[in-house]
Amino acid sequence: MELNKGLDKVELTQAKTLYKEAFDDSNAYIEMYFNEYMKNNDYYFIEKNNKVIFSCCNNKKRVYINNKKYEAAFIVAVSTKKEFQGQGLMKSVFQQWLDKLHQEYDYIFIQAYNWDIYKSYEFYPCTLKNTYELKNDQYLKPIEYTSDINYSKLTKIQNKFIKLNKFKNFSYKTTKENQQYYKMLKIEEEQRIAISHDAYIIFDKNNIVYDFAFLDLKNFIRLLSNFKDNPLKIRSYLNLDKRYFKLISENKIDTKVYKHNKLDIYFNESF
Repeated sequence: MELNKGLDKVELTQAKTLYKEAFDDSNAYIEMYFNEYMKNNDYYFIEKNNKVIFSCCNNKKRVYINNKKYEAAFIVAVSTKKEFQGQGLMKSVFQQWLDKLHQEYDYIFIQAYNWDIYKSYEFYPCTLKNTYELKNDQYLKPIEYTSDINYSKLTKIQNKFIKLNKFKNFSYKTTKENQQYYKMLKIEEEQRIAISHDAYIIFDKNNIVYDFAFLDLKNFIRLLSNFKDNPLKIRSYLNLDKRYFKLISENKIDTKVYKHNKLDIYFNESF
């Protein structure tokens, strides 16, 4: 079966239907993803009897490796229609797609709920995260925050956070890309954003912080202290200071990369 490329070549309702079947995202999120976010990215699909039975997306990214810029592919939203699962459909096309992407991009990244699906492909862990929680005796006076994002300010916090921690390998988003990315997250009512003058956190309905940056540790703790009644668990690529944070779990695979078995990168993306 042929893997086609382009949202302009597919019945959009069919594309959204398969996505909805595979992922537990709201209709508003799906509409924005396909109508806005995918304009600058690539959609691939297989059709049978005028129905989309397989799809996958490449969200185009820039990464810095040893502080040198590279173009990267970020594989997301891989899905097969239920009645075609277990028939080798993905196996027959996915490796060919990887080979094609490998010719076009310097790096290919992927995140997954179930890594077993990709065990036969040459993906290697590149971003590991520990989970922390602020110690009970380390809460401070809460700092003022807002959920209304100044995207330019947020991007500056991100970039300064990378420099302060001397990350040589990292993913990068412009202010415009951040605006598009975080606008989608805010559509989901279960996603919450808290931003102060020099820190931000993004967390879900389970109080898991999956994205954050800060310029001053004390102010970061003060931001977290707003949520003392429902303590936040922080998934972090950065090793947080154990004087203030207790380690809950460690070395959970967040992201893998294709054909690079020794890469360690702050890959600050989540889909």
